[in-house]
Amino acid sequence: MNRVERMKALKNGLDSLDELRRYARLGFDAIPPEDMDRFKWHGVFYRKRTPGHFMMRIRIPNGVIASGQMDELGQIANTYCRGAAAITTRQQIQIQWLRVEDIPVVIDRIEGVGLSTRQTGHDSVRNVVGCPLAGICPDEIIDVEPLAKQISELIVGSRDFTNLPRKFNISITGNTTDGAHTEVNDIGFTPARLGEGRDERIGFNVKVGGALGSQGPEFAQPLDAFVRVDEVVGVCKAILDVFRDHGSREKRNAARLKFLLRDWGLVKFREEVERHAGKQYPRAGHSLVTGSRRDYVGIFPQRQEGYRWVGCTVPVGRFSGDQMREAARIAEKHGIGEARFTPSQDLLFPYVHESNLEALKRESLLRDLPYDPAPALRGTISCTGAEYCHLAVIETKDRAMALAEYVNKRLELTEPISIHWSGCPNSCGQHQIADIGLQGSRARVNGETVDAVDIFVGGRLGADARMGRKVLSKVPCSELRETVLGLIPTHFPEKLAVTDVMLHAPALAMAAAVDRPEPLAPPGAAPTLEAMAVECVGDDGRSFVGGLTPGGNLLLTVLEQGADPAYDCMEGSCGTCAVKVVTGARFLTAPTAAEEEILGDRLEQGYRLACQAGATAPAEAGPPFERDGAVEASVGR
Repeated sequence: MNRVERMKALKNGLDSLDELRRYARLGFDAIPPEDMDRFKWHGVFYRKRTPGHFMMRIRIPNGVIASGQMDELGQIANTYCRGAAAITTRQQIQIQWLRVEDIPVVIDRIEGVGLSTRQTGHDSVRNVVGCPLAGICPDEIIDVEPLAKQISELIVGSRDFTNLPRKFNISITGNTTDGAHTEVNDIGFTPARLGEGRDERIGFNVKVGGALGSQGPEFAQPLDAFVRVDEVVGVCKAILDVFRDHGSREKRNAARLKFLLRDWGLVKFREEVERHAGKQYPRAGHSLVTGSRRDYVGIFPQRQEGYRWVGCTVPVGRFSGDQMREAARIAEKHGIGEARFTPSQDLLFPYVHESNLEALKRESLLRDLPYDPAPALRGTISCTGAEYCHLAVIETKDRAMALAEYVNKRLELTEPISIHWSGCPNSCGQHQIADIGLQGSRARVNGETVDAVDIFVGGRLGADARMGRKVLSKVPCSELRETVLGLIPTHFPEKLAVTDVMLHAPALAMAAAVDRPEPLAPPGAAPTLEAMAVECVGDDGRSFVGGLTPGGNLLLTVLEQGADPAYDCMEGSCGTCAVKVVTGARFLTAPTAAEEEILGDRLEQGYRLACQAGATAPAEAGPPFERDGAVEASVGR
């Protein structure tokens, strides 16, 4: 049993709320690492980028929120969070800059308006993603909003599902166009028809095992099962029961549902699900999904006569407290007091009567959150990035905005192009399913380490779903604008009014340059950080070599070279990224208090937490490297 499993066995994460309230009285310095980690069960996450402050994630099933709830979140953001909030790709709201002293009152206020932060982190079922057009789409087959809420009611507060082997994602759509990203969730429900004529039944086909992220992106596989509407919650429970009881609890980096499917195969997995459900399901029905939908931006007719829904771009998901309060007012004034968040980080106002449409279009908020944005901005999605997230290698949101503006100025796009940014391999920006996906990295230019990205092209969901293909590595962010300008005519000429072949040149030039890393330092070289080589061995026996970069740490080096250590807190509180440093320990910073707490006597054996072990300054590095400057590490041993 690994350390995280031992921590969970000692106390259920839901039981940490009393401790959280106690630390609100005692102050931040009184919080031990293990309790800091347990707070995630209540949607509270410590972030190193904002020392002494926390991020909070609010669960919003199907992304549907009442105007009163949104106004309250806006007030909370303004009062306690410096106005900082954002919409996520799971249709939730995240707020920043919370002090532990304020967290209990914030949780009470959130629950007071019928929302919850519970189980939005750690080894739980995250927010249930659903079609933002549930109940209003003219092409809808099944209204899934009630189902998303019923699934959430099954999960939230239930101790049956607070100790899963790993996090778990569920998505459901009832439309012919799948905009709920069912292909990349652990469970995905899509509308289907079983039988013909009098025997015809409408329900869902079930897919399982989809995931993005650092452990290798995979599309969900068909379970080959058809479920009725009234069986959706039951099959979710059965699948979760199987995952809870049989998922791996040894290796955190091989504990998602997709790994259980690899071990068992779909036939055995389906049989076990049916055993837990106490019934056999018919084979999959005829799929009624004809395509996928990337966004919900614009003004469109609802199925309800005389009403429109208005989809507004929220650039890179940033949604301030003031904007939330204003959006709540607009939803109340021009709609029915309801708004919806989308998986593309956007905002939707449903039930706008035709007679109110022109007045809504004149609202000043829609100048910042336009319903008719330029094509590149419309398709831009970004993770939190290094502004708040310590896992991110680079800042993403500001760069995403600047790149979208540049592309819109330089190219005449006739349709949206999706450009997704992820600051690290975790893929919170879903870069593998975008037209152009950008993953944060680091590159060496003229002996200096600079922010860079790996570029993926051609990702998409739907009938012809495919993961983006990496076409360029370690492109310096300073050269990204011209590189992207070259990629668009090359790979997406159909999106341009006029294709300028000369725009290809920058991308071709970058392709010739970016995959040629500078050589490592020769034996006996002066101990500069740029020259410091790191060698490590993964659990699968593969060897990785890379450079320890200024401001980086051992974990970043491991990830950049393709290793796959367990992803957990990365804050020095879980211990799953422990590595054994064989040589070169003198070039790492002194052990942190978190390392001393987690590793104990293992420190003397040469172990370090990769997320904590940073590079010393060049002047402090001392004599030349041992063994040509190599540091050997065995990840997660």
